[in-house]
Amino acid sequence: MKEKKKVEQDKQVLHVIQREIDIITALLLLTGQYTIFGIFVEPGSFSLSVGGPITGTSRIVSKSGDKTVDLTIDAIDILLAILLISDKVNINGIFISPRGFSLSIGGPLFGGAKPEPDLPHAEKIFNEFNKIL
Repeated sequence: MKEKKKVEQDKQVLHVIQREIDIITALLLLTGQYTIFGIFVEPGSFSLSVGGPITGTSRIVSKSGDKTVDLTIDAIDILLAILLISDKVNINGIFISPRGFSLSIGGPLFGGAKPEPDLPHAEKIFNEFNKIL
């Protein structure tokens, strides 16, 4: 019983960490340190990739200097930040490349699953650990 309670506490800690990552990402989007970087399309869902100088990528801006395009990119960044803060979407992955990395944002609003903390082997590990002790 104690192990199950411990697993639930650990899941709660992971959930808090995930929310903190979402909030930090939202703040980085709002301050212009992150911007939409790309889109990943899967059957039935999609997720948006964000990155910036902090992650080793450059901030996306209009190649021609078109202010309308830059404003659209900024509007998408603000919308993503609002969705992250309101817990409608979440960071659901990381994409690593030779140039750096980007974070993937998705969730039910985009047709995907909501990321939930999971410790699939925790009970087995706790049981084995207790046997050793």
